[in-house]
Formats: sequence, C-alpha cells, structure tokens
Amino acid sequence: AMHLAASSPELVDGLVLCGATVNFTGVLGSYLRGVAWLMSKGWLVPAPASLERKTRALFPAALSGVADRQVADGLHAAPLAAAFSGMARTDFHALLARYPGPVLLLNGERDRAARKGERGFQAAAPQAEVQHVAAARHAANLDAPEAV
Repeated sequence: AMHLAASSPELVDGLVLCGATVNFTGVLGSYLRGVAWLMSKGWLVPAPASLERKTRALFPAALSGVADRQVADGLHAAPLAAAFSGMARTDFHALLARYPGPVLLLNGERDRAARKGERGFQAAAPQAEVQHVAAARHAANLDAPEAV
C-alpha cells in the first residue's frame, strides 16, 4: 500500500496502516537481512513446532478453529526469507513521506514493537493520525475485528 501511495498518489484516497509502523533500518535491518540470507541458504530453518506456536499466538482463543485450519493447511517458512529481505531493504518512512494524502496509523494497544515506531512514521507523514485498538496485540484485526 505504501509503495502504491508513494508512486501513484493520485490512485490512493487514503491509507490505513495497521500494525505497520516498524521501519527495519539500522541494526534491526542488518539483523533481518542476515536472518533472510541464512534462511535463503537453508542454514536457518524455523522448526515446525516454532512456526505452529507463532501462528497460534496470532489468534485469540475465540478464533482457535481458524488457527487449527491454518496449521492443518500447512505452514511454510520458505517465503519468509524473501519477505524479511524486502522489509529490511525498504525505508518505509521515505515511502510514506512521498504520500500527501490522509494516513491512519492503527496499532493494537498491546503491540509494543509497532507502537514504538509510531513517532518515526508520524515524523515522516505529519498528516498521519495515530489510533490504538484497545487490548489488541499485533494482529488487531483478529483480536478486535469490530473495533478495527
């Protein structure tokens, strides 16, 4: 969404960025690029039990059936290397700074990583408004879909 808004702002009426206020630059970006490289070489492979645990942690108890279905359908770590590499090579602040339209930065109240990055995103886009979803974690849309 940020890439589209930055490259073709005339196509975007506004942005709602949910759980997306982490800019993977500096030490964090270097770490993520290293992890991506190790994964791409097959030298770092998340254990299936770890993938399942992290997947289930995204879903609140009320959606345990959805988590069960996702786990049953299969969890695949291979795409993570490309995703991590892409995130670590993108300056999201710079992208957002190129978009002149309205922006809502929406984070779960309990999503410490994303909330920590809000100031940087607001500095990049002074027109941005920040809102928090009460008691929600990173996947606020799963924790509190009505509020989102």
